Amino acid sequence: MCNLRKEQQEQTEIKSESEPFPCDICCSEPGFCRECCCILCSKTVDWKHNSHAFIRCMSTVDGSFICGHGAHIKCALRCFMAGTVGGSIGLDAEYYCRRCDNKTDLLPHVAGFFRVCRSVGSRKEAESVLNLVLCALSGTRRAAGRKLHSHIDSALSKIKNGASLDEIFNEDWMSLIDSSAKTLHEEDHSKEESSLDSNSQYALPCKRKGYADDNTTTRPSKKQENPFVSFNSPLEAEEEVNRVLLELRRSQEEYKIVEEKLLSHKDHLFGLYKVLKSERDDLADPIVRQLNNAETYNALVSRVNARAEEVKQEEEKLQIMLKNVEKFVQTHKVLKEHFAVARSGPFSDN
Repeated sequence: MCNLRKEQQEQTEIKSESEPFPCDICCSEPGFCRECCCILCSKTVDWKHNSHAFIRCMSTVDGSFICGHGAHIKCALRCFMAGTVGGSIGLDAEYYCRRCDNKTDLLPHVAGFFRVCRSVGSRKEAESVLNLVLCALSGTRRAAGRKLHSHIDSALSKIKNGASLDEIFNEDWMSLIDSSAKTLHEEDHSKEESSLDSNSQYALPCKRKGYADDNTTTRPSKKQENPFVSFNSPLEAEEEVNRVLLELRRSQEEYKIVEEKLLSHKDHLFGLYKVLKSERDDLADPIVRQLNNAETYNALVSRVNARAEEVKQEEEKLQIMLKNVEKFVQTHKVLKEHFAVARSGPFSDN
């Protein structure tokens, strides 16, 4: 166990009955520790001062393990893996774990931020904490999230107007937070009842594009069905465009990789064709049969048969690769239909 994790357990005295999920991806990287590193930036977490800015996925994986991977909330927001995000990911004041694909509700986590504000040493630090929470809750459609968002706006306004931290984060403030927590509890309880009472498809966890899972809502919202119809603000529209462009750039990079691998595999297969033809020609040559004894000739036959089997396997691999490449071919049809993109030159659409 690393020192940071040991220190964290001594401070929080948290014990989990579940074992951590075996991970041979990020956890196999040199210097990476699941207990104290951000899965997105790989930097360690300052548990003494900024532990509130880090969220850990405690979802159950494979029935008996906990994921245990975590991330800085700032990193998750930058990568569109936290907050309220449209499109296929479908987040509403949630955190999406890149390792296990599960979602974590951010509202219980950010509610703890407000208690942190009572103990920070400066107005600047308190303002920084509140702005981070504001980003995490921006655009949420949940009642509890909007209520917390309103409290943050009020607190930030008071800080800018010169109010002291003691005046802002007093007992009345904590009562408001407790009230928001109660709203959150009632909201979750209402969802559970709706899930139990309804026999429709929305009562089940739904992973289809445009729907959130059953931890967030039991009915699809209009925005989730088509996130490009309307936005809560110009900033949200800009973020969505940037996210899609990022995915497009990744697709272009993936295309280059696919192209290189496909051409490389084709060259490898053609090389095997030449070798197999040469070996078969030798086998069919009567002079070769006369010059070699039966044992040598049988070895040549076995080698030709093995080469033919190798060619067959490589052909099957190529067929699978070509089938998967069809996904990239379909992309052009979408671009032509919705973006008026037409090919030119030898591959012209005309």
